[in-house]
Amino acid sequence: MSGRHWFGLVMLIGCMPPDATELARSAAAANQILDGAQRSLGVRAGGDALDLVAEAAVRGPDVEFTTVIHSARDGRARMDQGPRRFLGGMGRAGGWYLDADSIQVGALGPRLEYIRGHELHMMALDPRSRLGNPLYVGVVPLGESLAFAVSLELPEGEKFLAYFNTLDTVPVGFVVESQDPVVVVSWSDWREQGGVRLFHEAVFAQGDEEFRYHFTRVELGAIADSLFEPPGG
Repeated sequence: MSGRHWFGLVMLIGCMPPDATELARSAAAANQILDGAQRSLGVRAGGDALDLVAEAAVRGPDVEFTTVIHSARDGRARMDQGPRRFLGGMGRAGGWYLDADSIQVGALGPRLEYIRGHELHMMALDPRSRLGNPLYVGVVPLGESLAFAVSLELPEGEKFLAYFNTLDTVPVGFVVESQDPVVVVSWSDWREQGGVRLFHEAVFAQGDEEFRYHFTRVELGAIADSLFEPPGG
């Protein structure tokens, strides 16, 4: 689904109720939807290990590249877009990224949103491991159907708006609101693997540009701790 079809939904987030009691109810409703989404995908709630690696062939306007994402449920991550597009991650001690030919360690700034926004499978399976302050926005039209809308945010306040099928609460995508134009992410081609449903196609749409992700590898399983740490660290 293109960004043009989703853009009108983004403005709904400005209607969140300011009353504390209503906010509490909104948070409770959001968590119910997120819990339902995990059940629909075969994910156990709580802190069980849920590490995964996803590799995609990406095609965009006049460019093709690969993206490899390593995600751990505890918040650690690594993203490698090649050749030489982006390399960075979150280790146990914090963030790091490759700047020119040297590794920088410390606050990621906008790069954190970039990494989290590309951890697509973890954003579908357990978005609360990446984002906080879930709030229920409402039921909104999505193409020819309806979707539950839930807002979440990064620690720095950048907002994401996630959408879930009203029939089975399966996640259908999200919007990154802080970008201009907004970034719309949708996914498809779900397959079951080890009792967990995982998608294998995704689209990033921003304005008139689209980047299509064809996942050639999506694997669940333990990931070596060293992969999340700065190279040579």
